[in-house]
Amino acid sequence: IRDRPLSLPGPAKDTETMASQGGFNQLFFAAAARVEDKTMVISMGYKKRIDLDPVRQFLRSLGKMTPKQLYAFSMDNAAWHIMESSGLVYIISTAPDYPHRISMQALGEIERTFIAKVDNKWKTCSENGLNETCKTLLQRLCEKYDNVLELDKIGSTMAKVDAVKLQMQDNIQQALDNCVKLEKIENDAAELQASAGIFKQQATALKKKMWWKNLKMKLIVGCIACTIIGVIIIVIVASNGGFSNDDD
Repeated sequence: IRDRPLSLPGPAKDTETMASQGGFNQLFFAAAARVEDKTMVISMGYKKRIDLDPVRQFLRSLGKMTPKQLYAFSMDNAAWHIMESSGLVYIISTAPDYPHRISMQALGEIERTFIAKVDNKWKTCSENGLNETCKTLLQRLCEKYDNVLELDKIGSTMAKVDAVKLQMQDNIQQALDNCVKLEKIENDAAELQASAGIFKQQATALKKKMWWKNLKMKLIVGCIACTIIGVIIIVIVASNGGFSNDDD
């Protein structure tokens, strides 16, 4: 690694090749370094000793990286996977055929758990100054991502679980949509019933009003007719001398 020029490799392409037989002894090294001064703040060799000088040399050679983008390359029968995020470069060294989809998952989990553990202490610590603090954390993550076969089983199971969850979400959404439609129909029916009730009340009030109006008109016409008849009777009686005095 010292004799080879170090430069930033291109983005990794995923591979479905299974890591070597048995699934174990696949992850050799994990670290995180500051982007600003290329200083490793944590590092751990897992089941084998890693010379840190080539890693330091590699870090100093790094150019600008796209955040959250996985970069991978092979050197000396090992694959190196790196990812930059929020001022830190996360690194793991694995077997050459280690699946990139799992390395991306590993780097993402190292980032999340490391930041949750140390907060902003990485900004000012010395080289490997957080090794003791994060020893258990790195040990656990290395053990987890060293077993590729188990991770593939978990990944397959999780994919099935996600598919079932998506199907359930679709079913729930359809049920909610149907409930919304039924609720709308019920609301429309209730509004129509209320409108019909209002119309009935208005019709009844109008009917009563017209009845009273007709009754008043009939009473007025009856009074006028009675008055006319009375006047005619009086005139007839008067013309026949009904109101004259007898001089017997």
